[in-house]
Amino acid sequence: MAPIDYMAKVDTVKVAIIKSLLDIERIHRIELEGWVNNDSSLAHLYLRNLSAIVFGTVLNVTQQDNNVTVVPSEHLANQRNWGLQVAFLQRLMDIANLPKRYLALGKPYDVPPSIISLISFEILWLSEELKHLIQNSTLMGSIIGHIGLLESILNS
Repeated sequence: MAPIDYMAKVDTVKVAIIKSLLDIERIHRIELEGWVNNDSSLAHLYLRNLSAIVFGTVLNVTQQDNNVTVVPSEHLANQRNWGLQVAFLQRLMDIANLPKRYLALGKPYDVPPSIISLISFEILWLSEELKHLIQNSTLMGSIIGHIGLLESILNS
């Protein structure tokens, strides 16, 4: 009997949960709840909190004297989170690209434009954070490849 790879099973569950949390209907309900409660930032806060769960702060900036140090967050650098981070970005990109895909097929799409805007804003924020990290830190080892992969997903 072959050993069971529990970490792979846990990763599969994590990815399924993230995909569920990034369901368009769920985000739309949160956005509507925000409108009803006069809190237009509720859906944005929801997405930013999901990003924080997946990536941590993306980068950590410390300043000592006149020296500023930029390093990847612990969440971003932890290899156990990399599959989840890739799945998260791919899901964001899938949602952001829905209008293009449907228009190319000549079909109408029913994703509210406000959801596309929220997702696109989150993609832009993550992209800027990764660019800042690349430009201002000394990355070594396998983290370089991972950040390159994340950037390629965001630029697709």
